[in-house]
Amino acid sequence: MMTIHATNGYQIMAKQKRYFPNKWKQFSDIPSDKYEPFPFDLLMDMKDMWELKRTHICVVREESEEGQIKEHAYQRVHAAKKKVSQLMRDSKQFTVLTYDAMHHINPKEFFNQSTEV
Repeated sequence: MMTIHATNGYQIMAKQKRYFPNKWKQFSDIPSDKYEPFPFDLLMDMKDMWELKRTHICVVREESEEGQIKEHAYQRVHAAKKKVSQLMRDSKQFTVLTYDAMHHINPKEFFNQSTEV
């Protein structure tokens, strides 16, 4: 894809994102006893490295039917709501991470629940 640079008029090549294959199946096939135990205390000490940045309000992680995962980080509420609405319409599984909670949503299960009391 060729684009024209705005200031000097030269043509430049637009870079495409590199594809990194998802290898979750290889890890899910490994028996759990093959993994080294990980202490909960150590996990809680390390969680600070994985907290949501203060510049963002949430991260939406969508999962396709093929198992591919895309992550979207949002700084504005309206953009995050728009993405969640789109994922609900498309009936895709997704996870929403905010500062205080993590929610996994499967629209197929959500809309198929009976309302019996």
